[in-house]
Amino acid sequence: MIVQFGLNSKNLRAQAECLDELADFIGKFGVDYCSEKEMKLVAKMADNADKSIRENALKFMAEAFKHLDDNIWRLIGDVTPKVQGLLE
Repeated sequence: MIVQFGLNSKNLRAQAECLDELADFIGKFGVDYCSEKEMKLVAKMADNADKSIRENALKFMAEAFKHLDDNIWRLIGDVTPKVQGLLE
């Protein structure tokens, strides 16, 4: 529900808070509950103009990286060079 309704919300603060909650969830339970589609969505959100969304998307990706290591690049697919640089 958080992904479906929170990340697709028009309210930027709601999006940022949902990303923060998802990052905490990934940190506690791992990436088994996160699909490839959701990973790609969050990776695209790391290129957002809003600072809090960008930071929380990167926090989410950092937590996912702890569990996946370099396999994260296979999951998120092609991203812009800016996002790739931020994630590295």
